Amino acid sequence: MVSTCIPWSRMLRSWFMQIARLEARYAADCEHLLGRVRQKIRRPFWVPGEVVREAIWAAGFQVLREPLERGVLGVCDPEDRRVLFAKNFRVRLKCPRVASKVLTSTLAHELGHVRLHAAALRAGDWEPHWEQEATLYARVFLVPRPMLMNCLQVRGLLESQGAGQSRRWSYVLRLAEEFLVSGAFMAHTLKAYGLITFNARTRFIGLWDEAQTA
Repeated sequence: MVSTCIPWSRMLRSWFMQIARLEARYAADCEHLLGRVRQKIRRPFWVPGEVVREAIWAAGFQVLREPLERGVLGVCDPEDRRVLFAKNFRVRLKCPRVASKVLTSTLAHELGHVRLHAAALRAGDWEPHWEQEATLYARVFLVPRPMLMNCLQVRGLLESQGAGQSRRWSYVLRLAEEFLVSGAFMAHTLKAYGLITFNARTRFIGLWDEAQTA
C-alpha cells in the first residue's frame, strides 16, 4: 500500500517558505512606511516601536482611545480611518506592568489591518486568517529580521545548547526591552522567524537542533 501522507519535514519547509514570502512582502511595505515616517518627524529613532503611532498617522489613520467591548484591546475602523484602543487598556491585561509594550504590539497589529485589509474591510469582507496576517505584519514591523539578527542576544540564545530556561529567557527579555515589546511577543516572534521553538502554555523555549534530535 502506497502512503499518500506528506512527510512532516516537507510540510514544515512549505510552511516556512510561505511565511518567508509574506515576511518579505510585509518587510518591504514596513520599510516604505517607515521612510514616510522619517520624512514627517525628522528625528532619529532606534526601533520601530518608538514610532508605531506615527506610522499609523502616515498611513492616513488617527489613533484614538475609546470605550471598546469587553475583551477587545484594539480595533481598526476603516470607515472613519481610525485605529482605536481600549480606554481602560491597562486594567484589561493580566499583567498591567507591561501595558505600554502590549499597547505597542496592539497598535502594530491594527496597523497590519490598515495596510493589508482596510479596503476589503470597507467593502464588508472578512476572513479569519486576516488576524494571523496582521499579527505577522506587527512582528515584521516591530522586530525587523535584519535588525534582530544583528543583536548579540540572538547569538547568545542560538548558542545556548544545554542552558536552562532562565538563561534563555534572559536573552529573550533583553531583546524584548530593546525592541519595546513584551517578552511573550518577542518569544512568539523568534518562533515565527524559525529561530527557536516555543510552547506558549508551558513557556518552554527550545532550539531547533534540540527538537530535531529529541
